Amino acid sequence: MSEKLESSNTKSFPQMSRAEAQKTFLQVGFGGQGEAWAQCLRDSGANVEIFFTGTEKTYSKAKQQRFSVAMLSELGASIERLFTLTTEPVPVLLLCPDDQIGSVYQEFLANLKIPLNLVIAHGYSVYSGALKPKLEHRLHLFAPKAIGPKIREAYESSRFHSLKVAICKSNSPTSSDFISGLSDLLGFNSENRIETDFETETIGDLISEQLLLCGGLFTLLETTVEAMESAGIPKALIQEECYSELKLVVDMIESYGLAHTLGKISNAAKAGAGITRSRLKPLLKDLAKDTVDGILTKRFDDEYREGKWKNSVLEQEAFFLAREENSL
Repeated sequence: MSEKLESSNTKSFPQMSRAEAQKTFLQVGFGGQGEAWAQCLRDSGANVEIFFTGTEKTYSKAKQQRFSVAMLSELGASIERLFTLTTEPVPVLLLCPDDQIGSVYQEFLANLKIPLNLVIAHGYSVYSGALKPKLEHRLHLFAPKAIGPKIREAYESSRFHSLKVAICKSNSPTSSDFISGLSDLLGFNSENRIETDFETETIGDLISEQLLLCGGLFTLLETTVEAMESAGIPKALIQEECYSELKLVVDMIESYGLAHTLGKISNAAKAGAGITRSRLKPLLKDLAKDTVDGILTKRFDDEYREGKWKNSVLEQEAFFLAREENSL
């Protein structure tokens, strides 16, 4: 893995006591999840040291927020320093992108004989086979069901919030205590922790993303906007009918539930829902079967690595960007 900064740009971490070392987390990555975790952990009294894997912008952002930041090549030395002080497994939060986790572990952690408490925020690196830690490197899943900014917002509004998190503990006798401690520091209530395993969390996440949250929603919006444009609908009206009313429906679902939301819409809207359902559901069932089969057989992994999907996504991004730039 290439590093973007020279060693001269890194800063030596300050000396600390055993007590300070025991509440220190070493974190790899400072993206959406990483930034939120680091901020919440620090505000809960923990120390967080960030190890750089991304761009200069990410590195500078962490430094601007007064976090201790270093190059990834210094991670091993920091682990040794903490273990010398505590003689306890060192917590390492692997919050870099999923496709980097395996290589980060192999290059910087796999040869360490020091016990570790590894944490990942999504099970994909394990499911795909990229991450295979040694037995003394205890692996935990702590997967918030929210994006980073929402986690931070929830933490700031209420020290213990209502967001859900999927967890999977290692077989270590101290695993439950470790996960409970991390959960408390990040503000997740014990009743909102969903126990699962790496494979189940990954499959569920991929299916929901591909069929509904990303694959389904953005394609439905793109197709609907194209149809309305072809029908000569004014841009301002498309804005209201598609984006504003989509938010309205989501708000209604949140307030009333799916069944009661269907009950509250107009008869014309219900007729449209029924007609579309009868024509679209058979097609979607075939797509769903293919998607699930691909995920279960890991065909998705090959397609993901080959990157054939990139041009399609770029086209979709360009479609929406062109309309947003024209105030749609």
